[in-house]
Amino acid sequence: MRHALFVLLLGGCVIGDGSDSQPIRFEAGTPQAVGFEPGRVVHDVCIALDDDAGYVRPVLLVDDGAMGPGEGAPVRPAPIADLGCPEAPEWVGWARIEWRTRTGRGAATVVHAAASAPAGTADVDGVPAPDAPAGELILDGERFPGYAVTVEATTLTGPALTVPFVVDYEAAGALPGQPAEGVTLGLSLLPAGPALLGSSAGGIEDPIRTDADGRVYVFLDAASLDCAISEEFAVFATPTGGGTILATTLPCSL
Repeated sequence: MRHALFVLLLGGCVIGDGSDSQPIRFEAGTPQAVGFEPGRVVHDVCIALDDDAGYVRPVLLVDDGAMGPGEGAPVRPAPIADLGCPEAPEWVGWARIEWRTRTGRGAATVVHAAASAPAGTADVDGVPAPDAPAGELILDGERFPGYAVTVEATTLTGPALTVPFVVDYEAAGALPGQPAEGVTLGLSLLPAGPALLGSSAGGIEDPIRTDADGRVYVFLDAASLDCAISEEFAVFATPTGGGTILATTLPCSL
């Protein structure tokens, strides 16, 4: 089995470092956006190589995201049908790599190994990319599109005003938007003063986090929406990895 370290270009070019008389070569298909996680778009990338066994492991990523699996992706003897793998005659093995990114652009280095690393080996965390990634070493995928935050009808139950937030991922290219599960919301009100009683995710000290439908109920002390402070309060929400959004305005309480 041949082993060599290579710089990988996602987009089609094959690059070797000349460290072996017959180095293993790599080529990558176009990254495919397949899902979201808080603040990032998840891509699958088909890596083609001229070896039909072993594992492909990412060892360096210049990006603000992460790439895996850390233990290595097994090489398959046939192209991965749903990824549009490179199919040039010289490619005899293919592996699926996962790339999670906010910017949609980066650079990576991978290695070929005869065996996988131990199970549970951490994925490669990226380092911040420069403003203009150098040369050809570019990962070109979908930028994280941000969130849509809406507020449904509020209800008053005793001293608590219930404010239902719904958070969705915006569409990223061909990947449609979807409920943003497990996203933490930072909340602020302007003018300041209204008191938080808790949320459907827990008490005052617990993070305000969305459920599987992208929904979380926030409970405010209705009496603290004091008309002596303002007739109206602006509610701003900052989801994990996203910008601050004016979600709604609330009238003061008498």
